[in-house]
Amino acid sequence: MLEGKDHYEVATAVESFDRIYQFINDGASPATLEVSSQENVSISGKALSLGENNPLGNATVDIYPVFAETGLRRTELPEFSINTSVDGTWGPVSLPSCRHYEFVVTNNADPSDRIVHYYREGFLHDNALVYLRTIPPPGTLAGLLLAGLPSDDQQAVQAIFTSSQAVVNGRDTLFVNDSELSNPAFTSADQTTIAIFLYDNDNQMSDLVSHGGLFDTSPFLNAVDYYFEGSEELYSIYEFNGRKLAAPHWPSSSNGVSVIVFD
Repeated sequence: MLEGKDHYEVATAVESFDRIYQFINDGASPATLEVSSQENVSISGKALSLGENNPLGNATVDIYPVFAETGLRRTELPEFSINTSVDGTWGPVSLPSCRHYEFVVTNNADPSDRIVHYYREGFLHDNALVYLRTIPPPGTLAGLLLAGLPSDDQQAVQAIFTSSQAVVNGRDTLFVNDSELSNPAFTSADQTTIAIFLYDNDNQMSDLVSHGGLFDTSPFLNAVDYYFEGSEELYSIYEFNGRKLAAPHWPSSSNGVSVIVFD
């Protein structure tokens, strides 16, 4: 039994790795449970649709170096521009460790698919499992759920994803700018919230209430009324348990959705 771990975290926790390692090694403990930082890291992964995990062949993955404090691009052109294979795989690319990057996924086969921008914490070590998920078409279950995301250049649509644990009220803290999201309404223990979509309900105000609808019946996901003025020169700060990321306010009609990923 792992005390204090949510049912998502039990698959990713250090303690889980320790127990599994001992189980398959006749009780011997691993030499270390610390992740050491490499000077350069090899990064690769797949581009897939959210929910059904359909591979996105012939999509483009553009990788930009960004300023950690703002998420704004350091360069006008991407450092890497990669076409995915038929099975959605991309990379590998070599990046300096701990540096912040933006990953942009564009589906060349279907221009109606929305662009997705990913902002991640700096990589400490090689990672061949960097999955970049895009919004699926409306005919799918996940597509139906996300069909209500605004497509409006007057506002940005952002999503926060905690990739190795849920956000649990009373245990974790999650903020966007000065607004706390780790409250009982959005992150109760029984919700096991791992992703929160943030967008406005057309009044250009951050009311900080749940959008409801299909999100009320979807495990792990939530949607909160928060207004981001659509402008790639503006940015917001996200803080999860003391760790910070930043992302610009990409106008959501012409530039899709941004996903802020805490490893």
